[in-house]
Amino acid sequence: MGYHPADWQSGHPVAEKNLSLRLAVLAALLWTVVLGISLAWNFSNIEQQGMAMAYAEARANLNKDITFRRWGTLHGGVYVPITETQSSIPWLSHVPGRDVTTTDGRQLTLLNPASMLRQMMDLYAEDYGIRGRITGLRYLNPGNAPDAWEKTQLESFERGEKKEVWEVGNVDGKPNLRYLRAMMMEPGCDKCHAILGYKTGDMRGATGLNLPLAPYLKQMSESRMLIGTSHLVIWLIGLVGIVWGGWLGRRWHIERHAARTELLRHRDELESTVATRTHELSLAKEAAESANRAKSAFLANMSHEVRTPMNAIIGLTNILARNNVDPIQRDNLARISQAAGHLLNLLGDVLDLSKIEADRLEMEVLPFRMGGIFGNIESLMAERVQARGLVLRREIEPRLLDLPLLGDSLRIQQILLNLLSNAVKFTQQGTVTIRAAIREESAADVLIAIEVADTGVGIAPDALSRIFEPFEQADSSTTRQHGGTGLGLAICRRLVQAMGGDIAAQSVVGQGSCFALTLRLAKDDLAHLTSDPSVKLSGIETENALRARHGKARLLLVEDDEINRIVALELLHETLGLPVDVAENGAQAVEMAGRTDYALILMDIQMPVMDGLKAARAIRALPGRERTPILAMTANAFQEDRKACMDAGMDDFVAKPVNPDILFSVLLGWLDRR
Repeated sequence: MGYHPADWQSGHPVAEKNLSLRLAVLAALLWTVVLGISLAWNFSNIEQQGMAMAYAEARANLNKDITFRRWGTLHGGVYVPITETQSSIPWLSHVPGRDVTTTDGRQLTLLNPASMLRQMMDLYAEDYGIRGRITGLRYLNPGNAPDAWEKTQLESFERGEKKEVWEVGNVDGKPNLRYLRAMMMEPGCDKCHAILGYKTGDMRGATGLNLPLAPYLKQMSESRMLIGTSHLVIWLIGLVGIVWGGWLGRRWHIERHAARTELLRHRDELESTVATRTHELSLAKEAAESANRAKSAFLANMSHEVRTPMNAIIGLTNILARNNVDPIQRDNLARISQAAGHLLNLLGDVLDLSKIEADRLEMEVLPFRMGGIFGNIESLMAERVQARGLVLRREIEPRLLDLPLLGDSLRIQQILLNLLSNAVKFTQQGTVTIRAAIREESAADVLIAIEVADTGVGIAPDALSRIFEPFEQADSSTTRQHGGTGLGLAICRRLVQAMGGDIAAQSVVGQGSCFALTLRLAKDDLAHLTSDPSVKLSGIETENALRARHGKARLLLVEDDEINRIVALELLHETLGLPVDVAENGAQAVEMAGRTDYALILMDIQMPVMDGLKAARAIRALPGRERTPILAMTANAFQEDRKACMDAGMDDFVAKPVNPDILFSVLLGWLDRR
């Protein structure tokens, strides 16, 4: 039986290359549109915030002027000595007692509130550039005559249409915020202004000011430049990731095609060269395994470079979502966050598989209880189950819920979440059931049996034999309705086997599926000395606890990447209100920690000048800093990276992209201890 090129036409490298190129171009266009929308929204928001700040300053200055005027009104004005710079006010000649002589012979003249306020405004304008003004349609002082804009506003004030107005306009050829507020005739004003026909309660003019906008326009321009630069960096990082991913995908397809071609050629020659080809195939297998290990190591090393921009993307999206009140924009940001989360999950699956294949996957052994895991899973899945109109049933042996155990609770939760997610995804109506019971028990360990059953579409018999293989799915056709990479079940099987168990599936098309697994776990003989780490506060509860207990705890953030600093400061300072100092490298962190006794230090690992590991060791050597909590916050997310951080004297580890709930929970734990 010979090899025919037509058999593999759909998988030809040229066709796959063209498809990958088209997908890369589409992804780049979508990425550009998303960043363009974000940039436009940010520019608009910067302008709105800048004008709001200018209006607030103008209003504050005007309130101060009006308060000063009212004080003068309450006293009917004040008498001041007549000097070379202060003469009698000519337009107050009708006021009895304008000029008086004291018993010691000094000459005094009356300053009404308007005169006092105008002099104060002139002095304030000379010192600070903000020009205040009093004006009216009928006036004593010709200097208070309104210009055309002021006259229009005063007429609308008299008609009762409004009581204050502000507008951006040019004053002496420069942009200013012109602000005007109506003022009413009050008791005390009639001494000077009754001559104009005013009565108490009449609208007799307005108080206003001209606020130069140049500083605000400069600040808005600088903010636009910063936002534009950050968006450009994120856009370029995204394009690099798209190009890199497309290149890796094309290379993998070409290598797979070449391997299939070689295997078919060997099949045609097998009968005549069994002995020779067996040896050659053994060598080829060893080379393939070596290449696979090299690929896994490459993917593991690439994790840091991918997670760093992902932290920026996810973090900035969360920041925008927290501060955005527009429901359409929030929906768009939620879609971006969902897509980024999907990409992060895919990255996690690929890296998990690479660690398994490179024999680098290590299982933690920590105390936990199954009740906490089942509670977390139900909380995470509740919204999806409800959205699809399904019923989630629990049939769990009561004693199992509180049995103290030792093992990797996060990996167990990962397995069960994957199985439950698949069950919900492939079930249109009916129920999803999770069963758990103790099958075997000894003094040292237990064998737990868990089943996840659904009433969904089911799996065809020919697909059951391959659903636990990498990159395989029950429906691998190009028209399948459900997405996925085919990695989840393969990783689940490897994790279950690493915990001394096994996993299998049964299914009937149209009636549903059942995935059954076993886990052999050690008992925790010291359970009375430990607490269950799987039971945690909710995200909102954790935030409230941090604000209430540690609102004044000063933190040190050590981070060299500007965008990641913005994300971290938004979470720590803007969200929690904690005071935060920033160091851009390890050397700065050591210097600042020597001066200030921080409640907690968040440390990046890869930095210029001095990395985070050396910085942690140096801080530990400082007097009085032996017990300061130091938390690694880094994109180096593997077990060996965690161990290196602990060996350097750090206390805990938070992987990037940072999940705010996880970060807040870790912070609360260490700040409570301190």
